[in-house]
Amino acid sequence: MLQILIILTGNYNFFNLLTIVLCIPLLDDQTFGKKGRKRTRSTGLLSNIFEIVTVCYIGYQTWKLFSLQVVTSPSFSIKSEIAFSSKEFDHWLEQIVPWTIVIGCVSLGYEVLLSVLRCFITDSSIVWKVWSAVLCLVFGVLAVAMFCLSLVPFTTGIHRPSQKLLPTDITRMHEKTKEFHIASSYGLFRRMTGVGGRPEVIVEGSNSMQTGWKEYEFLYKPGNLSRKLPIVAPHQPRLDWQMWFAALGNYQHNPWFVTMVYRLLTGQEEVLELIANNPFPDAPPKYIRAKLYHYHYTSSSQTRSPKNWWTRKEKSEYLPTLSKDTSSLMDIIKHYKVVSSYTDKDTSSLLDIIKHYKVVSSSTEKENEVTRIISEDGIQREKENQETRIMSEVGIQREKENQETRSMSEVGIQKEKENEVTRIISEVGIQGEKENQVTRIISEVGIQSEKENEVTRILSEVGIQKEKENEVTRIISEVGIQGEKRKPSD
Repeated sequence: MLQILIILTGNYNFFNLLTIVLCIPLLDDQTFGKKGRKRTRSTGLLSNIFEIVTVCYIGYQTWKLFSLQVVTSPSFSIKSEIAFSSKEFDHWLEQIVPWTIVIGCVSLGYEVLLSVLRCFITDSSIVWKVWSAVLCLVFGVLAVAMFCLSLVPFTTGIHRPSQKLLPTDITRMHEKTKEFHIASSYGLFRRMTGVGGRPEVIVEGSNSMQTGWKEYEFLYKPGNLSRKLPIVAPHQPRLDWQMWFAALGNYQHNPWFVTMVYRLLTGQEEVLELIANNPFPDAPPKYIRAKLYHYHYTSSSQTRSPKNWWTRKEKSEYLPTLSKDTSSLMDIIKHYKVVSSYTDKDTSSLLDIIKHYKVVSSSTEKENEVTRIISEDGIQREKENQETRIMSEVGIQREKENQETRSMSEVGIQKEKENEVTRIISEVGIQGEKENQVTRIISEVGIQSEKENEVTRILSEVGIQKEKENEVTRIISEVGIQGEKRKPSD
């Protein structure tokens, strides 16, 4: 019932439908059917008393903790004020969260044990009793595992310090299985927004910086004070949804907002199709700015402007006045490669697709298709830029490799030249040694020749001496013979 009331009063797209689907398994089968509705008079009375006491206690605590007051004069109204501090609330969570875990464990264990006992009581056959008990135990173990895994996101979302009380095995098991999203925390916002007024960014355009500012009206978000918001759930208007988040921060953290402003300054037809009206149908404005307002619903007792649904108050300047040639704007556009990567061919193809879907599709389908095409086009351009960058890096790498190869080749040639010089020097050294060897040999040969000549001379002299001695001997011999001849004549 809570989710249905939120659907009827809010525009949270399909979130509440998903929550309802998740809550269906929590319904007890015994609540539906004849067996579940049969109760005795005593049990029915006790159940009714317990429900009345519970509701009264919750009502009393609500009245006490929020200081509820009913005012009837001058008009009927209910006033409230929080009667506890943030520190007191954290202390209460610190006390109550561990008890909720204990109650959950006891309740789950009781249900598993009761289911197993019911198998032995209701079934008549022993085989079926055992089989039913085994199935109950198997699903009971799975339920216990799911419960343990859910304790981690439960304590994280409500009171993180209580997570220290969990066994380390449970947190370790959750870390190993968190990629399967078996147990998760569900909620749109951790912190309530819109307190003190709903923040909204209003985009204005003009051809003069002083006068003539006109507002761009979006399809679903608040803007015009006299226009009520349409109920669009379960549809999710992507651009209006993002404008809500942009109002909670600033344009520095939402670069897509600056890109949208640039598209409005250039009259991009795909972007103009996503807004309710174009205040500059003939030509895009020269200047665009954005202001931050806080919107409030008008009171039912307010009679001054009965036609208006909203009242608003200007809070601050959200985006300064920009033109399409502003240097700061172009720096952002070039940084995100919006200008360089968007071609006329891409624009014409997008226009053809938009015109085709304008005939055969509804406005909702057209919006989703344009958003998807723009997203795919951006992804394609990003891939092309990535490929270009990679090819450039590969070219630089190859040039470096060629440079290194050329350097290594030059080093090799230089080493070959050095080796050649060394070889020549070595050969010259060997040649010099050979020449010295030859000179030495020739010198030794010359000395040997001189020695031989000396020996020959000496031998020659010895021979002459011997001839002289022989001559002397011969003369002496002749002299002796001559003397012998003279003796007989005497």
